[in-house]
Order: sequence, then C-alpha cells, then structure tokens
Amino acid sequence: MTDEKNKPEAETSAEPAETLAEELSEEPAAQGEAQDPAQNSAMSGPDIAAIQAENADLRDRLLRAAAEMENTRKRAEREKQDAARYANAGFARDMLEVSDNLRRALATLKADEREAADDSVKAMAEGVEMTERQLAAVL
Repeated sequence: MTDEKNKPEAETSAEPAETLAEELSEEPAAQGEAQDPAQNSAMSGPDIAAIQAENADLRDRLLRAAAEMENTRKRAEREKQDAARYANAGFARDMLEVSDNLRRALATLKADEREAADDSVKAMAEGVEMTERQLAAVL
C-alpha cells in the first residue's frame, strides 16, 4: 500500500476492481486468524448442547400436547356415543312411571264400582285403559 501513495492519482483511480475486492476479502480472513480456533469450538459446543436440549424439550412438549389432544378427542367421542346410547333410557324410565300411574289409576276403580258408575266415568276408565295399552305398545 505504500507504493500506492507514491503513485500519481491517475494510476490509483484506474486500479481494477478485482484487486480491491481481493484486499477486502483478505482483511476478514486475517482478523479470523487472530482468534483462537479452540475458543470458537468451545463457544459453539454449549450452544449446540443447549439447542439440542431445547429441541428435545420442545419435541417432548409437542408429543405430550398431541397425546392430550388425542385423548380429549377419544373422550369426547366416547361421551357422544354414551349420550346417544343412554339418551333414551331417561325418557323410557319417565314413560314407565306414566304407565305405572295409569295402571294404578285403573286399579283404584273396582269392577263393581265401574259397572255402577255413570257413563262419563266408564268412558274415562276406557280412555285411561286405551292410553295405558298404547303406551305399553310404544314402549
């Protein structure tokens, strides 16, 4: 570079771009040589181990989250099937109570009282019997 200071300006301005690029590319390499390569590898060792540990932790968390979502999906599906399977059970139980009550109502009216009753009571008893039979047939 000392030679360039002694050259006239015309010659330095006409210097090819290739030489300039070479000089620039040599400077970072020279700076890199000043650093100890053992320091570079020592710095990257813990970094790599930390990254691998974080990667393993994230993978574990992802797998646990996926398993939890799958369990939640299966539980929801099972609850849906149970609800469909047993939804009619509550309704049927309620209808059996109604059927039992109709049967009890008919049992309170004895046969001799029924024959002695007027036509409106006989019609009501027949209606209750028909309703009880229809309900039993449906169930």
